Amino acid sequence: MNFRNKKKLDNLIPYPVHCILKSDSFTIKEDTLIHYHDEVKDSAAFLQELIEKPSGFKLKLNSIQTLEEEDNENIISLEIDKNNSEVPAEGYILEISQERIKLVGKDKPGVFYGIQTIRQLLPIGIESSIEIKDRDWYIPCVQITDYPRFPWRGFMLDEVRHFFGQKFVKRIIDLMGLFKLNRLHWHLSDDEGWRIDSKKYPKLSAVGSRRILSKEYRETPNLEDIQFYGGYYCQEELREIIDFAKKNYIEIIPEIEMPGHATASLVAYPEFSCEKPPKIVPKVRARNRHSFCPGKKGTFDFLYGVLKETMDIFQSQWIHIGGDELPKHRWENCSDCASYRKKNNIADLDEMQVEFASNIIRFLNKNKKKVIGWFDFSTDKLLDRNIDKNEVIFQFWHGSEDKVVDFIRKGGYAIISNHSYTYMNYAYYKLPIKKAYNFDPIPNQLESKYHPQILGIESPVWTEDIPDFQSLDFHVFPRLCAYAETAWTPAEEKDYDDFIKRLKCILERLDILKVYYAPLFEAQNSIKARFIHKKLRKSCQSYL
Repeated sequence: MNFRNKKKLDNLIPYPVHCILKSDSFTIKEDTLIHYHDEVKDSAAFLQELIEKPSGFKLKLNSIQTLEEEDNENIISLEIDKNNSEVPAEGYILEISQERIKLVGKDKPGVFYGIQTIRQLLPIGIESSIEIKDRDWYIPCVQITDYPRFPWRGFMLDEVRHFFGQKFVKRIIDLMGLFKLNRLHWHLSDDEGWRIDSKKYPKLSAVGSRRILSKEYRETPNLEDIQFYGGYYCQEELREIIDFAKKNYIEIIPEIEMPGHATASLVAYPEFSCEKPPKIVPKVRARNRHSFCPGKKGTFDFLYGVLKETMDIFQSQWIHIGGDELPKHRWENCSDCASYRKKNNIADLDEMQVEFASNIIRFLNKNKKKVIGWFDFSTDKLLDRNIDKNEVIFQFWHGSEDKVVDFIRKGGYAIISNHSYTYMNYAYYKLPIKKAYNFDPIPNQLESKYHPQILGIESPVWTEDIPDFQSLDFHVFPRLCAYAETAWTPAEEKDYDDFIKRLKCILERLDILKVYYAPLFEAQNSIKARFIHKKLRKSCQSYL
């Protein structure tokens, strides 16, 4: 196939840093060989499996050490060159000629991301789970030098409000890999549920994982008792998902909410609550929120035990502790909290929240873990409490950008998840794909010397109104593609109109992968989309 007349590749998201499209193509045949450095054997096996399902070709794998000089045609070569100064960490150089594909990564993730580029360059049929007969598997000849703009390219999945299960999470991990995302922030505890099997505190999963079914949120029974909704992951399932993510070079960051957003935990262990919590975990958006009491005997030991078990399961270098939207009236009306404030000479509730977070951060730092938080208090005060600025990350989500700018200027690090631009649970008329694509995570007022302290962008999906995976797909795609390009492609290389052209090709690929994405007319917030949204909302209200 001849690609001479094509000026730019129309099937890559995120778009590479440098790309030269040449004429002609490389064709994968039944006798094509995959040669690899031993360090990337798993990625070679991933590519082999990707090609085998639709083509029927089980390409032979050979260690690159056995490569003969005459073996320079009809091969795919996967290599690592740690000394390559052309690309930074996670980068790669891809050269495709008629004779061979040569992929050289700076490191193992770089090779994996180069394979994802090969995946997108192949015909969309490569995503088929069944063999396609009489098909040529060609790839355009290109020369690509590529690497990420940000080290943190994240997606946050809320499985507390609604629970999706292991099969879905693995599917979303594969899609994240396709678009070169590398951080899965997994929201696993909140007011409405607890989703981790705890051996140390078994009532967390036995009691905290289930709540009364809510027809208002279109929930269907998923437990033996049809009055209840919920579920949790056993530790074996969690470790299997974590291992799967590692093969896709995605690190999973668990979130354990505290001191607020903790009602489910406190239903299970009410002795650590300021006030008596309900007997059953509340429904979604219930107003009966409770918080951990820092003045109750054993509260911090309980939380340290929960975090230690979480660390043992996930083995991540980061732990997310929430830290926002504290129901302060619980602390204000609590005699134990008043005693705690007096004993520790704490002036007010804001300072007590900083003190609470500081205790948790020091414990996690002592266990060689970095800490992430949504912190909606004065984050710069954390740095005034002898907290190592390299060990705590502020995930900015609302309020004035001055808050995160001040934190960074004092030496802190941040992940940007500004809700107005990144919350994918918002309807498309509130957050159309153009608004999502054009958002830049670096605040305009931040001086360039501080830009490296913005680690990247993370796009959350909160699932209060998202009860099933089809609805989740609809909210996440195609917006996640836009965030993936922002996280990877240099800002000056981004072009919305060109992105939409490429997105149309990507959506055909997602069709084969059975992703229930929002159609472009709705994702772009057309008049028709607004009419459909209002009509659907009205029909839902009349049903309820």
